Amino acid sequence: MVDVDRRWASEREARAWADSENFPTMRSQVRHLIRFAYARGTAPDELGDYEDVLAELYEGDKNR
Repeated sequence: MVDVDRRWASEREARAWADSENFPTMRSQVRHLIRFAYARGTAPDELGDYEDVLAELYEGDKNR
């Protein structure tokens, strides 16, 4: 999930729906942070929450 603000009900609702439908999701989430919005179209040095996403993808690939 990307652009997540845990204060919003939509994050919980989306996760609950995905779980109820056995829809696969990643554990990692990318928070709603303004620095990510400003970074669109660039190649930032610090990946922030995206590092967790990449690590989870890498781990999943190793388990194939």
